[in-house]
Amino acid sequence: VDFNDDRPCLWRIDFIQPVRNATGLLVPDLAVDLYYCGCSPAKTNPGRVVTRPQHSQTPDAYIKEPDQMSIGLAISDDGLHYTKVGQDGPLKGHVFTSDQWNTRCPACHYDAGTGQFHMWYNWGFYDIGYATSDDGIDWTPYNPDSPGEWGYVVLRPTPGTFDAHGVTHQDVIYHDGQYWMYYHALAVPEWVWLQIGFASSPDGIHWTKHHEPILMPGENPWEAGSLYHPSPVVVGDQMYLYYTGMSNFQAYPVLGDCEIGLAVSSRG
Repeated sequence: VDFNDDRPCLWRIDFIQPVRNATGLLVPDLAVDLYYCGCSPAKTNPGRVVTRPQHSQTPDAYIKEPDQMSIGLAISDDGLHYTKVGQDGPLKGHVFTSDQWNTRCPACHYDAGTGQFHMWYNWGFYDIGYATSDDGIDWTPYNPDSPGEWGYVVLRPTPGTFDAHGVTHQDVIYHDGQYWMYYHALAVPEWVWLQIGFASSPDGIHWTKHHEPILMPGENPWEAGSLYHPSPVVVGDQMYLYYTGMSNFQAYPVLGDCEIGLAVSSRG
């Protein structure tokens, strides 16, 4: 988890509006499965009631989120042109959703050995749940207490630490016989001074966190405010960690520029 501090800015954009999280999978038939987060406004969900997830550390102030967020799937043969699954449904393309709580920020892995799909998702806003699927379309939430039911959290904030108020926007890879999760962490309830945390797991369910952030906002002006959306890639014996750097202390709503950065580690 040692990344060098010589972190370049690879791409700069002038922020206009947020784009919901998406994660792509290349499956054996050479199709690209793109999982993404869709959001429908509160006015399309009148009377919707949300409940606190099991084992959640989410502050009460964030429980009454009115918008409905769901995870969708689009499939492509070339990585450019996509067709949504369930396009005619009430939430077009959605494959994974709950009436009680938001599901968002999918991080997916396909196990070619077992043919099973794995997904880690934000259950609510600041906790992480886990689900599996045999076909990438029909998903079963993991819940050892009530199998198949919503509400079980596999990774949550740790009070008194750098992620005390949220673990979110995660990405997961399978490397060296373990699942490795990178996420951005909220030390306080507001989206300010976001840092990147790391956790590992032998089974995708039981996670061990690294005791401190692996990346913090840097001295470079373009990333001096917050770090956001980590995305790891392994090439040979090198780990490339792409992330969004923000110049402003406040990450949401965004007040400054967003730029894509890169950190490299020989250990991950």
